[in-house]
Amino acid sequence: MKENILRKLGRVKEAEELHKESLKIDPLYDRQPEKINHNTLLELVIDLYEAGDYAQGITLAEKWVKQQNVSRQEDIYPLVYYYIAYGYQNLHRERKNTEQANCYMTMYDIGRKCCSGMAVFLTERKIISC
Repeated sequence: MKENILRKLGRVKEAEELHKESLKIDPLYDRQPEKINHNTLLELVIDLYEAGDYAQGITLAEKWVKQQNVSRQEDIYPLVYYYIAYGYQNLHRERKNTEQANCYMTMYDIGRKCCSGMAVFLTERKIISC
């Protein structure tokens, strides 16, 4: 949390030093999308949202999704899409964000149905791009 505040205040060097110190204490503190699983991602996103930093939470989650290199949305844990949608709903409450939220909710619904064992019949299997 303190690291995020320092970055927002433009005190990047202090934030980087704090980040290095935090990694010495807790190696799981590293928030690089390529180094975390979906459980860690959701915990980080929730922490950012609770701090009111929806933009950073969305960015982290979207980077994580892109780095998974999956060919179908169903291969991403559905709650990841849900939390991205939630972030967009709360980010400035703009029309574009509502459209983004709806798009991610669609992907959440697709993934949820697949994960629960229900068949999903789509006329065309393709990646939805938000």
